[in-house]
Amino acid sequence: MSKESRICKAKECRNRTLREGFCKIHLIQHLNGEDIVIGGSTCIIEDCSKEAVTSKGLCSRHKTQARSFGRAYTESEFKELKPELFCKVDDCLNKKGRGGYCAKHADLRKDSKEMCSKPDCHNTVLTKGLCKKHCMEGLDFSKLKDVVTPHNKEYSESDKWCKIKSCSSHAKYEGFCLLHAVLILHDSLNEYLGKEGRICSVESCNGIVKAKGYCLMHYQRYLKFGKGLTNKEHKAITPRYYCIEDECEEKREYGEYCGKHAVEHMNDQKAICFEKPCKENIFKDGKCVKHYYDSLKTKR
Repeated sequence: MSKESRICKAKECRNRTLREGFCKIHLIQHLNGEDIVIGGSTCIIEDCSKEAVTSKGLCSRHKTQARSFGRAYTESEFKELKPELFCKVDDCLNKKGRGGYCAKHADLRKDSKEMCSKPDCHNTVLTKGLCKKHCMEGLDFSKLKDVVTPHNKEYSESDKWCKIKSCSSHAKYEGFCLLHAVLILHDSLNEYLGKEGRICSVESCNGIVKAKGYCLMHYQRYLKFGKGLTNKEHKAITPRYYCIEDECEEKREYGEYCGKHAVEHMNDQKAICFEKPCKENIFKDGKCVKHYYDSLKTKR
């Protein structure tokens, strides 16, 4: 039997049930044929009118909130705690929709955007002070044929969809949707994705955002270290993962070296295995025969 079902079903009563869904007092009244108002009390949170479902007087929503955050909040208190969930308008407690505004304040979405610089055009700016329509004027989409951006999908099962990782629109121009094709030709793709919050906020990282403004790798670092560390900062804390060359921020591939420095070091050391303290000659991938086949076993 759940905790909620053990509470007396008489309105405003928080006593435990004894029989037939009533506490001892209301059971006697019920058996005597007296009128009892059935129904739970309302949630104890000030601005909530939902029915309470717990012995502490919380509705199901505030029960979940208390479990997640240690206590239940009024809407105004919760907006201070989690402003990203609410409408951008200061005094509005509605949940946000597209553009950060609720349905009631949706008109402010257009007012907050820059308008196209062309005369008599009332469309919002896409890039370079122009709307999408005026950005398209005079563009040569054939220039996109061999373009590869840092945001291209690593693999696509079909050429039907746009190549950009965060996009599921149909590909119309050399593998790109209209929006991203226009942005690439105007050299504004990075700027646009950055404004949309789709590119990792860590400097020089082009990864697609996973959470908290970070890509998956930097989000994992954020969870562990409290910050999305750059490779340089991460190397200072965990040098064992990185190439031992001082200025190099690449991960180790062969022994203590990245791929580039492994080749250089291989020539200097007369092809000695990178697995210290091994002194055998290199067989393949910077390793002697023994360490090479040992590495294959661990990969399996």
